[in-house]
Amino acid sequence: MSDARDVILSRVRTSLGWDGGTAPRSIRKMLAARTASPPIAVRPAIPRKDPCDSFTANLEAVAGKVVRVPGLAAVPGALIRHLDQYGLPYRLVASRDPILADIPWPGEITLRHGRAADTDRVGITGAFAAVAETGSLVLCSGEHTPTTLNFLPEDHIVVLDADRIVPYIEDVWGRIKAAFPTWPRTVNFITGPSKTGDIEQTMQLGAHGPRRLTVILVMSR
Repeated sequence: MSDARDVILSRVRTSLGWDGGTAPRSIRKMLAARTASPPIAVRPAIPRKDPCDSFTANLEAVAGKVVRVPGLAAVPGALIRHLDQYGLPYRLVASRDPILADIPWPGEITLRHGRAADTDRVGITGAFAAVAETGSLVLCSGEHTPTTLNFLPEDHIVVLDADRIVPYIEDVWGRIKAAFPTWPRTVNFITGPSKTGDIEQTMQLGAHGPRRLTVILVMSR
């Protein structure tokens, strides 16, 4: 496999006239500049000026739910109302996102930090970013943000700082590049709860992941 790859790439370089199999310095410089500052593609207009409004409308259009709260102190109340509405336990598996650490959790809420197990019914995380254009959440894997939290529990609750909403998908990559010295192993774009229409063309939620996706949107910290 490696030999075949080397042969193919060598032929490509030869056809480009690159002596010695190495791109000329001018080409390498051009590629480095393009990678550092990629051109901006044509982007669709976002009908709502407020990114929070666009994000909310697009997420709720795909069966997600957004609950706005004025600050972190209001997060536990919003969470408890959600848990009570669906008869869910007050025991949650959680990431170690900084936004969760800043919340004044009441005694009746129990958080277990770490990877989710198939017995965990509710998972709560932060999010690296969110996209107004599509209503998507962006979650990056890491030591304190295991990917299992996003997919194993039946209920996924995300506490999101409103300042983390960006207009377009392309904006996410620049933020990741600035925030991480090395790229995360996994970057998940999550748009709504898991769903499928494969069974008799009837939409079913929770087929391959959470049945419910709820975002508690913190408007001010």
